[in-house]
Amino acid sequence: MTRSSRLGKHLCDGKRCAAALDVYRYLTNRSETDYHPRAPGRSQRQRPTGYGRSPSGCTGARHSQGQDMTHTKILIVFYSRAGSTEALALAVAAGASAAGAEVRIRRAREIVAPEIMQAVPGWTEQAERMNANYESPSLNDAEWADAIIFGTPTRFGSVASEVKAYIDGLGGLWAKGRLDGKAGSVFGATSSTHGGNESTLLSLYNPLAHLGMVIVPLGYGDPVMFAAGTPYGATHASMGDSILPDEAHLAVARYQGRRVTEVARALRCSPLSAVESVSTN
Repeated sequence: MTRSSRLGKHLCDGKRCAAALDVYRYLTNRSETDYHPRAPGRSQRQRPTGYGRSPSGCTGARHSQGQDMTHTKILIVFYSRAGSTEALALAVAAGASAAGAEVRIRRAREIVAPEIMQAVPGWTEQAERMNANYESPSLNDAEWADAIIFGTPTRFGSVASEVKAYIDGLGGLWAKGRLDGKAGSVFGATSSTHGGNESTLLSLYNPLAHLGMVIVPLGYGDPVMFAAGTPYGATHASMGDSILPDEAHLAVARYQGRRVTEVARALRCSPLSAVESVSTN
């Protein structure tokens, strides 16, 4: 009897408990089988195609033949109306790049009516400027990335609908398991000091968990965290769009980019990257 089998039986007090054994195998990668949650229509439980070690060693969690796996791939998806969240996104990108990542920055597009935008001074002009500078996020971007970092302004204590609309469109990738095991992280901005920064970031943790992403908080692993930001992600209060993030808040965002890159790189060689395809019997 293998060690995983012995522990699996122990977890069930000696009874046959396939579910507990499956969990142990999945988390420890100790046995020949590594199950993946079944998506609708699947006849087998398996890791998504593309996961695993390349022939040259553990160089990428999503290896595909002929693909350059030199750099960890970071996708930053943000929405910004007046520039605060954009500034944080650029700082996150700078931190990730400094850690050796290949970075794509994408801005989610407006979903509100033009007349609503025109009623807010500068919204239309800022949107046109940013949309000219950043592509809109795509499904290919999400599948390409080793990690996805979402940035959002607060909307009544929760994520902006523009960012949520993009997340809601990831259902097809979710069903195929294409996002499972990727690193995920969040950052955001509010208009006032107590405008909901932390609740907004925490509200984004929910869809990341459903997508199967490995959530990467900041904690207090760097001295910059004692000057600004939150343990959940970089933040900023714009005081009614009157100020942009200062150096202390940008330093937190750069740290977030570095941290997520390091975690995503480590996940490439984690047990989650093992390629297995077994029947459900």
